[in-house]
Amino acid sequence: MWLGFSRMETHDDFDLVPVDEISINDISVAEFRAKYLVPGVPCLFTDFSCSAGDAAAWSRSFFEQSLIGDQEIYYTKADALLDFGQSLPLRSFLKQLDEGTPIKHHAPAFPPYEFLLNSKVALMEQVDLRALQRLFPDASFAGQGPWDWTSWPLLPPYPPQLFVAGANSTSPGHYDPDMSHTLHWCVFGHKRATLFPHSFVSEAALWQLAWEDLRKPIDWTKAPECLKGLRGWTVDIKPGQMLFMPSRTWHWFSTEEVSFSYVLRCRSFSSVLGSLKFFWGLQSPAVTLPAYGAMWAKIPPDLRQKMIRFRFLPPALASPIFRASILILGLPVYLWLRVRSGMSSLLMSCTRVKPAPRI
Repeated sequence: MWLGFSRMETHDDFDLVPVDEISINDISVAEFRAKYLVPGVPCLFTDFSCSAGDAAAWSRSFFEQSLIGDQEIYYTKADALLDFGQSLPLRSFLKQLDEGTPIKHHAPAFPPYEFLLNSKVALMEQVDLRALQRLFPDASFAGQGPWDWTSWPLLPPYPPQLFVAGANSTSPGHYDPDMSHTLHWCVFGHKRATLFPHSFVSEAALWQLAWEDLRKPIDWTKAPECLKGLRGWTVDIKPGQMLFMPSRTWHWFSTEEVSFSYVLRCRSFSSVLGSLKFFWGLQSPAVTLPAYGAMWAKIPPDLRQKMIRFRFLPPALASPIFRASILILGLPVYLWLRVRSGMSSLLMSCTRVKPAPRI
């Protein structure tokens, strides 16, 4: 057994195994940490909705009722980032998805008009996380608990999000570079995911697969052949189930039907060393602040006034001088990321991933 891969299955391109399905209420803290959290092995909580407090009632009909269904939700085309240029009442948005319109709601972390945070109903406050939080170390850093996202982007974790998309849509492969553990709860719908453990050696090659639909055969004349036989996991996520992805797990998602997911994160580190890895990573404040500032500058002023749940001063983020200052201060980070990518590419060119043994 290696990193949770004990039941290898045949796959045309990779060696994939189904993730373990466990009960969030029955598994002990010691077992969860020993089998999944510490070794970095994903698992599927099959009964999270039973422990979600008032959010246990979340369903499609719940979100289509009069009060919530009338709430405006911003959206974009299925292959683009949210631009705050278009919105529909949630009820109408879901109807558009039923009709096959290629749109989605996938909000960036900051500064977003996030449906969860700004709806007329305090949706985030309905989610009871106690059954989940007991499984993770309650280690604070810089005075903040591991689930406290209010200092983003200066400190993880990334804020909670909604992902709402239609049937047969996909998301590009990536890992969450804020270094947090990710919990992906399927409220309604049906999703599938292909997962791989993080490795510095394979990182550059996996980025080249980011826009591939892993449900289809890989064209190895164009993709890095060294990834053939890479070990990973596969999972189907159905309503009420929550996928646990350890820090920096690579993931490719697809939706098999109209799906509505709630995603939250738990910071994986509580030390200065961990914070240094974050500050020199892909979501360093030196990278995110200029991008968020440019996004903030494009948001209509009346909409900015509604974004009151965040601590940062919007005028500073909208200032070109502020963004330029961050870029100058962050230049060493940008240079390091380029060097890091080059080192990963070099190592991958000299390394071949051995296929897993057939059982």
